[in-house]
Amino acid sequence: MAAARRCLSLLLLSTCVALLLEPLLGAQGAPLEPVYPGDNATPEQMAQYAADLRRYINMLTRPRYGKRQKEDTLAFSEWGSPHAAGPWELSPMNL
Repeated sequence: MAAARRCLSLLLLSTCVALLLEPLLGAQGAPLEPVYPGDNATPEQMAQYAADLRRYINMLTRPRYGKRQKEDTLAFSEWGSPHAAGPWELSPMNL
């Protein structure tokens, strides 16, 4: 009984730690918008801001390969019934 209680408390503790660390680890994936240096910024600061802004926009608008377009997928209601009789073609594998 004591071993089960110890395992349960260890599981609860590890779950709490994982939930507390999730926002810290997940925040690194999303880039932060660069801060505008102001109207009185030096040309070097403006160049750095432009580079950071370009990198930020490229990160947000990069293509997501492997994702399907909305029109490429069928809705569940368009699948039809699996029991509906329909034309069935013989393939060489069925012979």
